[in-house]
Amino acid sequence: MATVTTLTADVALRLHDTANAELTTPQILLLLNQAVQWARNGGLLVPLEEDESLVEVANTYSFEVPASFAYINRIVRKNRSTGTYDGYNSFGPEAWRLGIDGSDPTLFFDEARYDPDAGNTLKVIGQKRPTVYTQGTDTIDTGLENILTERTLFYAFQFLAAGRSEYAVWRQQEAMIARAESELALARAPQQFRMKPNSRYVPGR
Repeated sequence: MATVTTLTADVALRLHDTANAELTTPQILLLLNQAVQWARNGGLLVPLEEDESLVEVANTYSFEVPASFAYINRIVRKNRSTGTYDGYNSFGPEAWRLGIDGSDPTLFFDEARYDPDAGNTLKVIGQKRPTVYTQGTDTIDTGLENILTERTLFYAFQFLAAGRSEYAVWRQQEAMIARAESELALARAPQQFRMKPNSRYVPGR
């Protein structure tokens, strides 16, 4: 699994700037996060599951949506006899909805279709937006390494080509190649990185 350090080193190598004389590692990290925002705006999503984060309470029909979820596809109650989350305890789409309670994204159950099982737990299955990175040890979202590398390179080459060095023309050409590669990779992103059918958008995320 690639880390931010690995990706920024790869970018520096492709720039012929392994000593970071022209672009520092923190600057490449900033450009990487610009690439992340571009991927987010392009609709890319990352699979996410939150096990046992929601504990059922008697007479309680709403829960704050766990952190990071941008879309929710399924909600499953734990099977007490097996200790697993199986399809037999999955709530249908008519049993729940998403909204805002105050300023918090909230999961609301229909009281006519949901009977709280106090002490039991619910599993939320859905997707999150690509990660915004803060440090070198952060792990790049699996499957997005190539897209983010090429888009970061586009921004990096474009930034460096603004000068008047002997490499400016070459860098502008490389920027256009990286841009094309990143946009092709975005268009060809596997279905696992797109919104799942019947998913519901978490308000505010």
